[in-house]
Amino acid sequence: MLRIRVAVTVVLALSALGLPSSASAAVRVGVAGTSLSSAHAAEPCGLGAGLGVVITSQPEPCTVTMKVGAKAVITLERGLSWATPRGSSGVVAVSKVSRSSQGGLSATLTAVAIGHATLASLGNIVCPAGTACPALARLWTVHVNIVGSLVTRRTVSVTPADGGRHFTLRRGDRLRLRLGGPSIYTWTAPTSSNPGVLRQISSIGGTSASALFVAAAPGTVQVTSVDNPNCYPLCLPPSRLFSVTVTVVR
Repeated sequence: MLRIRVAVTVVLALSALGLPSSASAAVRVGVAGTSLSSAHAAEPCGLGAGLGVVITSQPEPCTVTMKVGAKAVITLERGLSWATPRGSSGVVAVSKVSRSSQGGLSATLTAVAIGHATLASLGNIVCPAGTACPALARLWTVHVNIVGSLVTRRTVSVTPADGGRHFTLRRGDRLRLRLGGPSIYTWTAPTSSNPGVLRQISSIGGTSASALFVAAAPGTVQVTSVDNPNCYPLCLPPSRLFSVTVTVVR
């Protein structure tokens, strides 16, 4: 899996126009042949997993892993006039694009070859004739990783007892941290030294800290968190560093 760049989604004045205020509810990708509700997407980040299609990360902009040859249906919300989704590389193809007079777009996404692509489309507000509308634009982006075969991904759980250990993950695997200890100490939110290799999905500090990371690309990183005494720096107990090394392989 190649390095993933985070895309920016811009949503302006949605409530005034009666459009969904949730970015994730506005875009849905499902397996070709399945029915998609015309209502908001129920799946996290608007991606529907299925045969040959697996959600790797969320929320939007999401990452989806597809098997070569797999097809998925892209459905973008009404109320916006969408450009034809374009991939950043030739490993994906978009076909059967259709639009309605009320806006919205549907298309078929096909995984053509092993590799990575960022798929994007810009939607502009559809204004009824004679109606003044604000300038509204929404950038929809999804990161697509194409693989030869889909394998079961695993989640590795890490506790304070694992400090100093070295873990090996495959792309798509997850690393879950749960750190606790004496109440007189507070953990910083765990971080990855290279989000391009091990991307953070969630991270919370406190008396008990937790974090979830997904293996995104080959490389080696450090995952760290510092346990500081609550009276720092006015007291003598030292801060404690928790660290594990994670190598991501293909």
